[in-house]
Amino acid sequence: RQIKSQILPDGCPNTDVFAYGLAGDPVNNPASFAYPGHTFVAFKNRPVKVAYVHNQMPAQHLFPIDRTFMCGPTAKNCSPDVRTVVHLHGGYAPSDSDGFPEAWGGSDGSVGLHFNPEYTYPNNQDAMDLWYHDHAWGLTRLNVYAGLAGFYIVRQPRETTLQSLNLLPRYPFDIPIVIQDRSFFPNGSLAYPDAPFTSPRLMNTAFGTVFVVNGKAWPKSLHEPRKYRMRFLNGCNSRFLNLRFVSTSTSSPTTLPVWWIAADHGFLNAPIDMTGKPILLGPAERGDLVVDFSAAKPGEQFMLTNDAATPYPYGTAPAAGSSMAQVILFKVQKPLTSSIPDALAPPAQLRTNPRLVPSNLAGIKVRQLMLFDSFDAAHIRIKRTLGSPQTGGVGFTAPITENIALGATEIWEIYNPTGESHPMHIHQVAFMAIDRHDIKYITNNPLNVTLGPTAYAFNPEELGEKDTIRVPPSQVVRLYMKFTLPGLYVWHCHILEHEEYDMMRPLCVGGNCPTAWQHE
Repeated sequence: RQIKSQILPDGCPNTDVFAYGLAGDPVNNPASFAYPGHTFVAFKNRPVKVAYVHNQMPAQHLFPIDRTFMCGPTAKNCSPDVRTVVHLHGGYAPSDSDGFPEAWGGSDGSVGLHFNPEYTYPNNQDAMDLWYHDHAWGLTRLNVYAGLAGFYIVRQPRETTLQSLNLLPRYPFDIPIVIQDRSFFPNGSLAYPDAPFTSPRLMNTAFGTVFVVNGKAWPKSLHEPRKYRMRFLNGCNSRFLNLRFVSTSTSSPTTLPVWWIAADHGFLNAPIDMTGKPILLGPAERGDLVVDFSAAKPGEQFMLTNDAATPYPYGTAPAAGSSMAQVILFKVQKPLTSSIPDALAPPAQLRTNPRLVPSNLAGIKVRQLMLFDSFDAAHIRIKRTLGSPQTGGVGFTAPITENIALGATEIWEIYNPTGESHPMHIHQVAFMAIDRHDIKYITNNPLNVTLGPTAYAFNPEELGEKDTIRVPPSQVVRLYMKFTLPGLYVWHCHILEHEEYDMMRPLCVGGNCPTAWQHE
């Protein structure tokens, strides 16, 4: 539904947003409809069924709609203006519950080609931080910017055991934190960044001018002098985050101990000491941290800062002290709750079943894939596509080229000859990073490529199981994955403005998918 939310500080106008909630509840019941969406807590191997109701949305979108890039051979995909479909990002869901971009439901009761009225989430995965967000083709960037996103946390006995042993912080000291960037008009309404062009227009990227954390702009958070678990999600449309905890004290500032304990798909094999180090997250990546405030002086404040360039990594970094360099202020001024002891440091071993790439990869199918940029002269914008050295860049509606056998294990080599980093997301799989190299061009043909001789180190947290990984410019990333669910899925860049034009491709697992793309 469309609701009003107090995103800006008290005394400022409310903001109209799109929100998820319980069908049938009053529109402005904050216990149901909220921005961001409420955090769901699921348990391993306890399935959940959800019926999504779409016809309670308004007929008109919050933002002007660019109809020049996703209408297809007929106008059906441009109507109605408000269409939504939910994707559980990182979930092992059947294809009809994955949120395929053309499985939307419309505000007028119309539905897309692959619409399914009821979704099933098996939750047959380890403890991890997932998130749900809109995935409607041609509107994802606008619907997410309007508010359609929220956390979905899976728990399992291993996690609760660590909490019961006081080796991990537990509620209320276990906090999901979604970071987004937004811009606002003076009347409090959301401004989808579109300068210097006149709306409606698909932007190459969208960078807001204000950080919004858990639905609040310029937030401050009060804390006890103890350890907290902070489950960070980069929920920005286009912005990378490079985060640090920095004391604002001018006299003997405290350096907070920080451990990275889990990546996209659950616990790392062992915690990583990130004390004094940056926390780099591309759009859609999650960083699950333990942050220790116990040594902080009473009243000491810590700013979570950001210095990631836009676009990343060769753009302009925010100036120190500017709005986009300051994310959230943590104030250590609450008394310690004596009834709940402070957690110990994270254990040396987080997983009882360590995740490792096999040492012998011989005989595994290698699939070469590539990212492309081209110029759309008719609309004065960059068109980004996916493809392979064999196909070149192709759009979302081109025939399926990633046809994968059910149960197949593959190595994907993703080549990025473009000038910016792309967070690549593959639906249904949890992959492991093998290595990262420069790109070697065998001939003068830019499509004749192989792994270059220079290898680049992954950040330690990138070696856990993931569903989204950064592919830096002029590099190739190799990923190890297994496809265990049949049906139609997608893979794409998670910079939402890239995904929609046109850096998203379907993939078919196990056959029984159209050989020619069935586009409406």
